[in-house]
Amino acid sequence: MPAAQPLDRDLAVVLDESTPVGELLRIVRMNAGPLLVEARLFDTYRGPQVGEGKVSYAIALRFQPDAAGDEREVERAMGRLRGALEHHLAAQLR
Repeated sequence: MPAAQPLDRDLAVVLDESTPVGELLRIVRMNAGPLLVEARLFDTYRGPQVGEGKVSYAIALRFQPDAAGDEREVERAMGRLRGALEHHLAAQLR
């Protein structure tokens, strides 16, 4: 039985339309760290708010901390993840 409750976070990014969603999820899973237990796409948007040739993806992330109080580690993981998405995919965070 886990020592702490799972922590859910959402992440929205704007990418070039040519970027496969599978590549986005691969980068997420590779860089979010060992506490990540689930990453799933829950929304896709194309339209004037994100610009021509762009697509916005929203991803639900679930982290399972080892112990209560590990929320700081989850926030560090989110920071690493944001940096990796900007670096590898030129993602714009929303």
